[in-house]
Amino acid sequence: MELMEKAILSAWTSFKGVSTESATHQYMELVKQWAVYPCAVYDVTQTRNLDWPTECWVCVRYSGLSVHERHNRVPLATYPNKSIKSFGALVSRTFKVEVEGGQIVEFIPKQVQEIARLMNRYISNVQVRS
Repeated sequence: MELMEKAILSAWTSFKGVSTESATHQYMELVKQWAVYPCAVYDVTQTRNLDWPTECWVCVRYSGLSVHERHNRVPLATYPNKSIKSFGALVSRTFKVEVEGGQIVEFIPKQVQEIARLMNRYISNVQVRS
């Protein structure tokens, strides 16, 4: 996350001399273009897919979950909430997500309970609307 903070600071610095209102507006227009907006971003160690890097971001949003190479806004994979069949923490703090078609995503996050609560809240809302 440190690199992301530096990138944000750098973006804000580029607005030097611009009014606060204008800088905020321009910055938010830029942020809205990112694939990870709006979502909660977690640094994780990905443990399942050999084609993906080990160090990833898991992004949880109202519409689903995506996995990104760290510091890359283009997702390696995106899973809509409706396609998520099960999820939860396993032994050794490994978090497992199973999606339609039997695909499994496993990762080790620092915020296991936070991710589980957020996913549960979002997926529950999808089920209520269905």
